[in-house]
Amino acid sequence: MGIMDRTIVKVFQEKVLANGDSVFVKRFKGGQWQDITWRQYGETVEIMASALLELGITKGSRVCIMSSTCAEWGMADLAIMSIGALTGAIYPTLLAGDASYIVKDLEARVVFVEGAFQRNELLKAKDLMPSLEHLIVFNNDTDDRPLCVKMDDFLELGVQARDRRGQAFYDTIAGLTHQDPATVIYTSGTTGTPKGALHNHGAIMYTAALETYPLEPGLLDLSYLPMAHVFERFGGFFPHLYRGDMVIGYFRGDMQGLLGDFQELKPNMNRTAPRLLEKVYSGIMNMAASGGARAKAGFDRALSLAKFIRVNQDLLGIEAGQENRRAFEAMMADDPFAAVHRLFGGRMKFFYGGGAAIPREVTEFFFAAGLPVYELYGTTETIGTITNYPGRVKPGTVGVPFPQGHWPGAPSETRLAADGEIENRGPNVMAAYLNQPDETAAALTADGWFKSGDLGAMDQDGFITITGRKKDIIVTSNGKNIAPQKIENHIKESGCFSQVLVYGDGRKYLTALLTLDPGAITSLAAKLDIDLPRGASAGEQYSLVAGSVKIRDFVKSVVEERNQGLFKQEKIVDFLLLERDLTIEEDEITPTMKIKKRIVAKRFAKRLDALYE
Repeated sequence: MGIMDRTIVKVFQEKVLANGDSVFVKRFKGGQWQDITWRQYGETVEIMASALLELGITKGSRVCIMSSTCAEWGMADLAIMSIGALTGAIYPTLLAGDASYIVKDLEARVVFVEGAFQRNELLKAKDLMPSLEHLIVFNNDTDDRPLCVKMDDFLELGVQARDRRGQAFYDTIAGLTHQDPATVIYTSGTTGTPKGALHNHGAIMYTAALETYPLEPGLLDLSYLPMAHVFERFGGFFPHLYRGDMVIGYFRGDMQGLLGDFQELKPNMNRTAPRLLEKVYSGIMNMAASGGARAKAGFDRALSLAKFIRVNQDLLGIEAGQENRRAFEAMMADDPFAAVHRLFGGRMKFFYGGGAAIPREVTEFFFAAGLPVYELYGTTETIGTITNYPGRVKPGTVGVPFPQGHWPGAPSETRLAADGEIENRGPNVMAAYLNQPDETAAALTADGWFKSGDLGAMDQDGFITITGRKKDIIVTSNGKNIAPQKIENHIKESGCFSQVLVYGDGRKYLTALLTLDPGAITSLAAKLDIDLPRGASAGEQYSLVAGSVKIRDFVKSVVEERNQGLFKQEKIVDFLLLERDLTIEEDEITPTMKIKKRIVAKRFAKRLDALYE
């Protein structure tokens, strides 16, 4: 059977038969880590699919999942797609308005939810979702409302239905093709109402079959990013199903304890958002600084030499020279980066990172420490299109277009338009925006190129750097066109700020809205000798530091230092430092931690405008 004749649910059934009692998943339940075999996982998928059929879900129906990443997410996803229905993905942290919009847009009759929070948010908006009939609660935390169904009861329904329905489950899988719709993934809504990108089974198979990263049989992958996002699902879950020779370990669901999951599971690889890497980098650098001048100088020397060898030489294929190599090997005998490796369990081989720009100094630090970070780029509509990978790496860029050649017919292609806009076409590109023909027509050219709206620049080696968004371009009063994202990322590389928004459309100069990095509050307080009362909450500590006279001078010095790397028209002349961080609850950032710029700029317009008075 050729690749064009298969779907991911067919492949999954093949792997269940082939792998049987081999471990496929590790999860934390009942106070301990549990192993789930391929056979057990496959049986649960069949039972869940049978229960859905019993509830009247058939080919073409839409079913949503609103949950943190967990074993049940993937089980529900496969069960939905195996009967020809579409999976609608909802971020687990969305509030009633945004979550109910997706359910209504999909006309979903069934929604799987993680627990009480997601259940209650949807129940608040029940009147806005006339199609909704059942809420299946993964953790069994239900109440007496008839809409809610415990997962245990749902599985019992599936066991009974499976015995009655016989081969119906397998017959449906056999009839699915690449052209059949599979899933709808919604954009983050940074520029307005979220749009549902409809992907068919072919897009899943194309992405799952890519062979770009150094994957090996037996590797353990720690999964924690939201599966509602294209990155975790298409970049992790589906490729693992396709390969069938690795293990997925699911985090416990608590982001505060994520490093503890790394240390217990001891994974070999991980997809990550920049935030985790930035926090670890900041923590290691603060730890080095707190050890005294001599220890700090020793760590700086080790880091400098490691960067020279592993980043400036090895990544470029340059021979470092015997003397430098001997000095490096002697230094590594003392294992100066042992603390970094221990934080991630001691067996990590590599990360691949996406969702937002990773500061170059952070990427270079991890390469120097012996933990490669392969940064990539993609969109909800196109999945992954550009990447760094072994043999083709340049920190500070998102890499080169994905390698081609594994797919019969036309593979994925990436190009830069005349104005620098990144465009992509191929089997990975969405079929359409659900229920939005005008938006679809605006995003796709007649010959199939998707216009991303992201601006990029390609260097002489073919590596691409994201420079901004077309709709974000700021035009100053003297007619200068400025891409704010480049400046925002440059300022964030200081490691002090959680969010940066550059402001100044129609103005003579640029200003910025800044929020401090919550993870750096205590170290900043110590550095600036700001007293934090014992027992103060994180929010109270943040407000105290952000409101201090000392922090104003410190932030000014950081902004001035960052300005040194910018052109005259790009420099930040003044800034607004908020007394709190931006939040999802206030509708200021998306679940992927991107600023909703229009909302934030409007909300703080008076204070930003005052910077020009």
